[in-house]
Amino acid sequence: MAWQIVKHAFLMIFNNFGQAVRVSLVPSVLMILGWVVLMAVAGIPIFGLDGAAGLTMGEDGLANFGLLPLLLLIVAIALSMFVAGWVAVSWHRFILLEEYSGFLPATEGRPIWGYVGKSLLLGLLIALAAIPLSFIVGFLFAGMITVSGQLPVFPTLLAGLMLGTAIGYLWFRMAICLPAKAVHDDLTFGAAWGATADLSGTIFGVTVIIVALNVFVGAALGLAVSGAPLLSAILEVAINWLSTMVGISVLTTLYGHLIEGRPLVE
Repeated sequence: MAWQIVKHAFLMIFNNFGQAVRVSLVPSVLMILGWVVLMAVAGIPIFGLDGAAGLTMGEDGLANFGLLPLLLLIVAIALSMFVAGWVAVSWHRFILLEEYSGFLPATEGRPIWGYVGKSLLLGLLIALAAIPLSFIVGFLFAGMITVSGQLPVFPTLLAGLMLGTAIGYLWFRMAICLPAKAVHDDLTFGAAWGATADLSGTIFGVTVIIVALNVFVGAALGLAVSGAPLLSAILEVAINWLSTMVGISVLTTLYGHLIEGRPLVE
């Protein structure tokens, strides 16, 4: 069942590829243009930080930002969060409400900032949970650390998969409150955790598959195009976009099934 859900998420995207592009392309382009403008205002070169106005390097090698670049950084982060919420809300609403959009998805009447706020609260909650999880994983692999203080490649990869799966599992168990928010249905984290209890094993399987795909597909493509920086950058953007859309689609599927009573997969 876990693989069917992941497959359903991919099909949801590729069967509606035009709409997936429409809800994400222009917002992403606007975000990038916003970054470029903010960097220009801050005097930061687009292709590097050397010589950036308001940015100096102390003797300790740490960057010391002036007030203006710091304020603009905050604006850039807010812009990025807004666009991420904009895309996610638009996609949730398309799947759940059949709300089609043009190349500039609607923002009026859409709970985008509420979605962002709930995402941040959930992220903070999971970050707190990740602290003890990191210690547990570190303890499990402590005996494999070499004399140089490093873990061999395979244990490092395994530790990353374990931690990523644990964090991802917590996310998917509670994050169905996000598509709920997108359609103006307030769902608490506790209610989301309770609603996903019956599918906890399936959600764990979904998390394992998605984490493994992200790690192994990303690594394989990275090795395949390691000698072509431009192609590597394009593929990285494409993979990040697809990974994000798959995650949003899985949440939409789980919400539709558990809260609205829709079939889990068609």
